Amino acid sequence: MSTIQTQHLVKDTVQKFLRMYNAPMFPFKSVGKAALDAGLSVSSKSSVQLLKENGIYAPFSSDIIQAATRVNYAQNLAQVHGLEAMVCMAADRAVSVNGGNWQIFDRMLRHNKNEVLLNTRVTDISLSEEPGYHLVTSKSSMGNGQGRSASINVRVFDAIVLAGPLQYANITFKTTLASLPPPIPYVTLYVTLFTSPYRLNPSRFGLEDSEHVPTTVLTTLPADGGPPPALFSLSTLRTVINPHTRPVRKEYLYKLFSQVPPSIDDLLGLLDQRNTSPNQ
Repeated sequence: MSTIQTQHLVKDTVQKFLRMYNAPMFPFKSVGKAALDAGLSVSSKSSVQLLKENGIYAPFSSDIIQAATRVNYAQNLAQVHGLEAMVCMAADRAVSVNGGNWQIFDRMLRHNKNEVLLNTRVTDISLSEEPGYHLVTSKSSMGNGQGRSASINVRVFDAIVLAGPLQYANITFKTTLASLPPPIPYVTLYVTLFTSPYRLNPSRFGLEDSEHVPTTVLTTLPADGGPPPALFSLSTLRTVINPHTRPVRKEYLYKLFSQVPPSIDDLLGLLDQRNTSPNQ
């Protein structure tokens, strides 16, 4: 029943979310007010509260939904609000653009014939004498002596939109800002890609020696309150050819999500090295 109840809750949340981006609500001036008008109260509740209020079985929340929040957000259920939990469970109808979603924004810029300055860093912003702002950019390039040189450019704009976290922008504001956005507490996540001729070790994941480890391993918190797993998820992506071995050999490409960088011993502990013949 929890599976069906979760599906109904996700469907209801998605429908309310889509109202925000259709007339008459869109475009909106306040995302908070738009969410309230759309009846999207899940963002104001913790995921634990939301799931409990809707009768979702606690072990289902822990073993299934929390496993999804850990792999998607590197956070447990208690650390995310209800909307995030619902987004994790709404991936069955996800779509993407062939070749990468970056093409959406690339086409938007090309359609409006905007000037795009790649490999250019904004260093300073200040008020200009005329209404508007001075924006100082620095573009690095290779010099004749093979060393890197920077060209400085100053331009004037009527308005400037900073589309990124201010705390990491490294921009000097030579004017007083009316207010500063608070720092965003980003989650630290380490993504490790590694290859090996060996499969994953079944005993490391509580399986019999004769069993194969699934291609995707998700984790959750122990029910007894013990220490959390060292990893958020582990995936076997595909097989690749290692050109640096003689002779060249097939190896498995793995992707590991973790809160701290794994050591070599950590990675070796995941692999089944008992077999003298790899890839078996």
